[in-house]
Amino acid sequence: MSLFLDNLLGFIVGVIDLLGYPGLIVLGALVPPEAVLPFAGFLVASGELTFLWALLAATLGATIKHGAFFLVARSLGTERIREVVERYGKFFLLSTSGLERVLALFERVGGRLVFFGCFVPNVRTLVAVPAGCARMRLWRFLSVHTLGTLLWNGGLLLAGTLVGRNWEVVRDALSTYKQVIYVGLGLLILGALLKRFWPRLRAKGAS
Repeated sequence: MSLFLDNLLGFIVGVIDLLGYPGLIVLGALVPPEAVLPFAGFLVASGELTFLWALLAATLGATIKHGAFFLVARSLGTERIREVVERYGKFFLLSTSGLERVLALFERVGGRLVFFGCFVPNVRTLVAVPAGCARMRLWRFLSVHTLGTLLWNGGLLLAGTLVGRNWEVVRDALSTYKQVIYVGLGLLILGALLKRFWPRLRAKGAS
């Protein structure tokens, strides 16, 4: 576990060392913030990055990505977006079922989902789609989404900074309890697989 975290930290650090804050913008656009910002916080703790600029860079990357999703969705409309996700969603870890849930949720709560969806990983990825399909004003979407993203990213970056200042203690704790962590991860994966495939298996058994 500690070796994996060390390698992931090394990758994040390598990208940022090579590209600087623009590298953090790229990572913010391509990689979920939960996988980047805690490690960027390590660099803040070591003094290689400043908290404010790291936060702004990662948020800019996410805003560019979701702004692009918004514009595509507004251009294509709901039905064509469904077709695109059904055909190509697997390449971007998007599913039609996830899209339908977000569309239905947006119908119930409206623009509030743009803000609160920033704090929910699966919703965050898709929230720009129903907003675009509903032809929400671009400036409103960007302002609300950016505010939510700033708050979420700020929390992740702060957590990473605090952990980075005590990394040796955390790594020793992970090494001590790695077997428990592996079992927990295994149970989570098993639960996710059962949730996904059990209805199909039960339907086949019934037939």
